[in-house]
Amino acid sequence: MPLYLTSSNPFNPSPTTLERGKPGYSWGGFNDQQPASQMLVLSDKVASDVATLTVQLIGGDPPVVGSLIYVQGTVNVTDGSPPNHFNVAGAIITAVNFYAGSPAVLTPNGTITFALIADNVSLKNDVGLAIVPTPETSDIVTSISSGKAFGIPQTSAGRSGGDAISWSYSFPGTAPATATTYLQGADVDFDSNYSTLDSGTLTTGETRPPLSTSGLTAVNFLRVHSVFTKTNPTDIITAVAKIVA
Repeated sequence: MPLYLTSSNPFNPSPTTLERGKPGYSWGGFNDQQPASQMLVLSDKVASDVATLTVQLIGGDPPVVGSLIYVQGTVNVTDGSPPNHFNVAGAIITAVNFYAGSPAVLTPNGTITFALIADNVSLKNDVGLAIVPTPETSDIVTSISSGKAFGIPQTSAGRSGGDAISWSYSFPGTAPATATTYLQGADVDFDSNYSTLDSGTLTTGETRPPLSTSGLTAVNFLRVHSVFTKTNPTDIITAVAKIVA
């Protein structure tokens, strides 16, 4: 009988086995089949340290607020110190508009805004290419939460001394006031069987140092677990947690 059938929570998804070198998302996810958003820059402006690009979507879906945008090839010069173009690397998108009419219809041309420290520049035609990589998604978590469990990959020869487990966690958006986030392991996927293998206390998130798997003889399953407090009771906390084995 598969070990995962002993899970104490019938709503938990059945654990899948981690693929070597590929992140398993205990919280959140990433659609590796979705192409990046690719856009031609048509015009741009700056007002009150906010840049607005008018763009034409040529690949992928319209980007979403909170994603990172990369822009190259623009020629209009802003009057900041020092003067610069609208080229950015990893700016956070603060607004997106690719819809027009009533009812709203998706259009190929739209606008994207992000912070850019520069003097005001009126709207001018421009050129360039903007790319927004496919973003990770996050999950809403409660103050005591356990993520999806994964099986550790095995070979007929067992685990070698060179095998390792890496993991990371982050809290996109509103950060918790305090948090302790754990990598847990268990022989079977049952809540009371999980014990701590490693932990971190940063409320922004971190990538933890790799752990050797050679000594984890009684560990068949891995998951991420977190206990946190909120700054405000109404705060909504989201998390992304990845495990690589």
